[in-house]
Amino acid sequence: EDALNFVTSNSNINKIFVSGSLSDGIDVDFGNLNVGSIECKQIGNDCLDTSASKVEIKSLKANSVRDKVVSAGEGSSLVIDSISSTSSSIGIVAKDSSIVRIGILNVEDNDIDIAIYSKKSEYHLPSSLSVNKYISDSSKILLEEGSNVEINNFFDYQFYPKGAIAKMMYGNQFGSSTIKNR
Repeated sequence: EDALNFVTSNSNINKIFVSGSLSDGIDVDFGNLNVGSIECKQIGNDCLDTSASKVEIKSLKANSVRDKVVSAGEGSSLVIDSISSTSSSIGIVAKDSSIVRIGILNVEDNDIDIAIYSKKSEYHLPSSLSVNKYISDSSKILLEEGSNVEINNFFDYQFYPKGAIAKMMYGNQFGSSTIKNR
């Protein structure tokens, strides 16, 4: 159902372009991925979805992503030098003990720019997110209590109780529910 799915693999790729995927554009499960650039257009769910993976990306550009541009989950480690997201539902999500480091995050016309929360109870450590430079037309951020957050040029941190943000996701208030073709 996903356009590209990397499972327990070590991959080094120069460029990935995904357009018109009904579900996730790129899904990385239990592996390592190093990419020069990713571009996603008109994606039905997530542009990039990681689970228990280590991912490094130089640049990621997304337009018209119906769910999350980047979803880091299940203890993933994610480093992205620059992200540009326009007309998408959710920019960056760090959940379930993931560690996300972003150089430049440039978001425009998104419903939510950043969300950090717990989805699965078996992941006990809080997620961590750092953004070196944050550029936004609206600064819409959802942070769960206990999350480790550092956004260099943002100061209006407001935290939600544990469980509150997860209830807003997956098409309930933000994003879209997962599309399965089977």
